[in-house]
Amino acid sequence: MDLRRIAGRVVPGPPAAALNGIIYTFGGSRGDTPVDVVEFYNPATNQWRSAGPMPLPLSAQSAVSLGNRIYLFDGVASEGGLLRPDVWRYHPGSDEWNALPSPMLTPRQGMAATVFDGRIHLIGGAEGGFDPSDANEIFVP
Repeated sequence: MDLRRIAGRVVPGPPAAALNGIIYTFGGSRGDTPVDVVEFYNPATNQWRSAGPMPLPLSAQSAVSLGNRIYLFDGVASEGGLLRPDVWRYHPGSDEWNALPSPMLTPRQGMAATVFDGRIHLIGGAEGGFDPSDANEIFVP
């Protein structure tokens, strides 16, 4: 196993997704406060850069890439720890966000997100507070 240190990131706890050789991170928190920070890391240059902000501050959300877009599944928003069901699509080339019309069926935080057979699977997480969720949803963009 080969582990190496790379350039550090300032905001703790963001989800990450890789696309076209770049690693993107979204939100996270400073203390208990969700943030709207978007940063990306280029392994070839070992540098982080900032992109435009997310549409709203979030923490404990999930991110995954599919095709040439990154999908973000809401977690905790800054309005009093509210769990949000929103689904966002991020276009890295234009640094633009689109809210998608199909929300998650079960709003939750900290779920696993992965792509299998061209579909995005959202697995587990926590509903309201830290109650474990057995939700397993499939999202087809």
